[in-house]
Amino acid sequence: MVQSIIYRRPSRSDDYRNPKGADLGDVADEIGVSKSAVSQRLKALERKMMVELIDSCVEECRSRPASPQGDG
Repeated sequence: MVQSIIYRRPSRSDDYRNPKGADLGDVADEIGVSKSAVSQRLKALERKMMVELIDSCVEECRSRPASPQGDG
């Protein structure tokens, strides 16, 4: 549950803007966990999202028909 809260929070705030709207301490205080817990969960979520994005891109590339030779 904490992971889903952490996952949704940045999308509702300015956390990914520069300068940031919140830091790990702000997020940790808001949901009642340690900064370390927030950091670990954010890293895990970012890793999971990147793997899913890459897998999706690879799958999309595999499903496209090959372009004819000589294009270019």
